[in-house]
Amino acid sequence: PPDNGPPPLPSSSLPEGYYEEAVPLSPGKAPEYITSNYDSDQMSSSYESYDEEEEDGKGRGKKMRHQWPSEEASMDLVKDARICAFLLRKKRFGQWTKLLCVIKDNKLLCYKSSKDQTPQMELVLSGCSITHVPKDGKKKKHELKIVHQGADALVLAVQSKEQAEEWLKVTQ
Repeated sequence: PPDNGPPPLPSSSLPEGYYEEAVPLSPGKAPEYITSNYDSDQMSSSYESYDEEEEDGKGRGKKMRHQWPSEEASMDLVKDARICAFLLRKKRFGQWTKLLCVIKDNKLLCYKSSKDQTPQMELVLSGCSITHVPKDGKKKKHELKIVHQGADALVLAVQSKEQAEEWLKVTQ
């Protein structure tokens, strides 16, 4: 078929939350698209519990869910842990990555996955200053800032003021 260039842009603006889902192509098939217009609060994503629970103050009666390691997690990772949860770590350039964070033996251990045996990052907490930083951001409203002398600050997003307080209590 002749190449007619890119498809035309929509003439009207699309509703918020609209996206087109890509479908894998079979050999010899033309592309098909599944379109959805779901409310993003109902969509499942790995960062779901960090989304705003009560947008513009109209609480939807949702309970804040704390994420714990999955069942297939190696229990050795969390054995003897003082606290653990999946938290988002702020990387350079403002990107965030989800890590399993565990405090054990006065160390913060961060794993990429609950199945990993070796932590991606290990930080001795003695000599660190740890503070809760409330944010005005839309998604990440509470951050823990961990500063170790001579090192860049480590910033972790927590889900609530209460979760920040739990982590602060355990780290003191």
